[in-house]
Amino acid sequence: MISINVPINQTDAVVLTVLGVMFLLGVRVLVSFFRDPAKKRQLPAENEGNGTEILDDQSEEPVKGRIILTIDGMMCGMCELHMKDAVRKALPGVSGVEASNVSGEVSFVLRDPESVCEVSSKLHREIDPLGYRILEMGRKKIS
Repeated sequence: MISINVPINQTDAVVLTVLGVMFLLGVRVLVSFFRDPAKKRQLPAENEGNGTEILDDQSEEPVKGRIILTIDGMMCGMCELHMKDAVRKALPGVSGVEASNVSGEVSFVLRDPESVCEVSSKLHREIDPLGYRILEMGRKKIS
């Protein structure tokens, strides 16, 4: 049996640990790029049957209320901040902007009616260049 005696000090151990963590994060990001974009996530079960409807982003129908976006690519708290900022920049009149990288959703309240097509276009203009994808847009009616 071959035995290799290589001395490892604390600095080497720290560097190897950091490289290992970076490798694991890199693999996670790489895997996310190969997800099927056509396979849309389903809205969570708690939203089913309580007034949530999927919106057609080509529709000229006016929309307002709580809008729920399903986003591909959110992986951390910083991604959540990027999404919140992008939504506020795209639609300055929104309120109650929330984001969750766990569920992959961003939600906000649109008070003034705008066409679904216009809202979708504004959101895509701000979100797509950041490297995220809007998979689905839904509306939860405020009763």
